[in-house]
Amino acid sequence: MQFGVLSHDERNPQSAQQAWNEDLYEIMAADRLGYVEAWVTEHFGAPRLGMQPVADLFICKAAALTKRIRLGPGIRTLPLYHPVHVATEAAVCDHLTGGRYMAGFGAGGERGDTAMNLGLGSVSERHDRLYEAIDLILRCWTETEPFDFNGRFWQCRNVRVNPKPLQKPRMPAGLACSRAGQSLQVAAQRGLMPLIAFFDPPSVLKESTRIFSEAVEALGQPSRRADIRVPRFVYVSDSVKKARAEIQESMGPILEGRKREFPYQFENLVPPGGTLGDVTFDRMVDAGSIYIGDPDTVY
Repeated sequence: MQFGVLSHDERNPQSAQQAWNEDLYEIMAADRLGYVEAWVTEHFGAPRLGMQPVADLFICKAAALTKRIRLGPGIRTLPLYHPVHVATEAAVCDHLTGGRYMAGFGAGGERGDTAMNLGLGSVSERHDRLYEAIDLILRCWTETEPFDFNGRFWQCRNVRVNPKPLQKPRMPAGLACSRAGQSLQVAAQRGLMPLIAFFDPPSVLKESTRIFSEAVEALGQPSRRADIRVPRFVYVSDSVKKARAEIQESMGPILEGRKREFPYQFENLVPPGGTLGDVTFDRMVDAGSIYIGDPDTVY
């Protein structure tokens, strides 16, 4: 097992600059401590100050101030962008980071209708748009000659991306697989790393791993469990009681805010016959969605 960090903008800053400087400080510290990768969340039309709307710009700055850590957006909402532009920007980032870039793709959350507001299709189409965009992006990175693409959403002629990714045959790429089994199947088929939701309980993590592993096995490939990325919030103190007391005051309001803004992220934690209001800080600790306690407990 290797360790990374997820930069998730859970702050109450005076300015966006302050929030991003704190994110940058954490990634620089993770690099010094030997963490292998950092994912930077991206929120187009972010509901709160400090959320990062353009992760790739931040990543290029972070790469200039770090030495080893790999960096990627978690995630770019592909239905909001032209796939050829995403492929080009990612290839440029791969060169600017010295081959430390990881791409990250997703359909976007269910909390809004941003794509529809921008005239880019309905919310119901977003996964179909996502999967088609991935196919086009992968071809942009690997095709050696100009090509045509005839899809449902994108019809392109004489496509050629220059430069190609620095990493060969392409940079690693992840796919958000928070709820849909289909996304896990696509990740297996396209050679992508599953990026699992950070609040899902262990039962959901186990089921997601099973679906992905069986899809990989059906392709006749060796195990790719090491591709799975599982983010957890971790806080360690001298005892379980002390850890809960130290972190609840700051973590509680963050969780309540996320429940208001992104309620779907907590649906797997609602008890039978219960409501979202039953998903409390203590329930999330007890369910194993967040890891808080003394070193042995967290381990």
